[in-house]
Amino acid sequence: MKMSDNSEITIIIPIHNRTLFLPQVLEYYSRSKNDLRPQIIVADSSSDENFLKSAAVIGRYSDLDIRHLSIRGTGQTLYDKIISALEHVKTDFCVCCADDDFVTVDGLGGACEFLKNNPDFVVAHGAYISFHTRLSGPIDKFYWRPAYFNHSVTADDAGERLKDEFLNCKHTLYAVHRTNELKYIFQEVRRVLDSNVKILLFGELLSTMLAAVRGKIMDMDVFYSARREDAYYQGQHIKWPLVREYVENGQFDHESMSFKKCLVENLIAVSSLGRDEATMLVDAGSESIKNGFSPDRFRHLVLNTSNFLKNKNAPGWIYSIFKKVYRTFVPEKRGGSAQDFLDTDLHEYNDDLKILREVVLHHIV
Repeated sequence: MKMSDNSEITIIIPIHNRTLFLPQVLEYYSRSKNDLRPQIIVADSSSDENFLKSAAVIGRYSDLDIRHLSIRGTGQTLYDKIISALEHVKTDFCVCCADDDFVTVDGLGGACEFLKNNPDFVVAHGAYISFHTRLSGPIDKFYWRPAYFNHSVTADDAGERLKDEFLNCKHTLYAVHRTNELKYIFQEVRRVLDSNVKILLFGELLSTMLAAVRGKIMDMDVFYSARREDAYYQGQHIKWPLVREYVENGQFDHESMSFKKCLVENLIAVSSLGRDEATMLVDAGSESIKNGFSPDRFRHLVLNTSNFLKNKNAPGWIYSIFKKVYRTFVPEKRGGSAQDFLDTDLHEYNDDLKILREVVLHHIV
């Protein structure tokens, strides 16, 4: 489909051999009518069979402005797919959305409006929730909890912004960017992280830190994104490497060299810092990575244990037990009613959450 000329933001949805969730994302945007009219690019590196399945899904949404982009070639990473999609982006703003997550229309609209009015900011996002469904009696129910904290990065000095982001890291991979800045950031990530291990370890982190170097980051008081817990990859097993593992086995310093060099070079280019000062700042930030960003050590214990079990090919029911233990000690804040955000700063977004919940629970894929 030809992309229209009257939109101000493009949503890039990368997919690979997973057809479970794309219908829900598209259904959400189809039902959430507003004046935003985003362009959507589905960057698809799937097999021919799964590409055709996704094409059939996309064909059902003639009311949406969608381009289905075929990404071919072996070893295509998330960043390769997004870089390929960015070549087709003509709008002022752009956002990446995982196929199993949602970025809300109110969040997108608020971010675009804010960036239009604040030229010294390069990125905007807001409040995230995580959600899952589970059987309660004969039916599935929708459960969610707040995810992450809220923190804007607003210093005028690039070095101060980078220090702030190292100490209060909230990833911006799925935030709204100015398109020219997102193109630069992703090209840098792909240029300096030359192995899949480095991409998985530092890709999201480097994109976030580069955003802080390039400009200010706004964290708005808006329901911005819903991230799905326990999204399965249709039989694929993916073990995400943890920074802590590389610290403990002594590989971190070697693997992080290109990450740190890139930040130093970019920091020097936009600030008054010399190389020695910039290097000291980035080295100090890297030490904070080693110590771990999150104070939620119980969550990290569960993640480490579950990854270990997956790596040892332990039965899936063992992982399910750990999941239940985690949710017992870190319970949902609220259930799945239409008034979930009452008594919170996000009460005006109840209707948006209601649409999202209905799509997840009732939309037939």
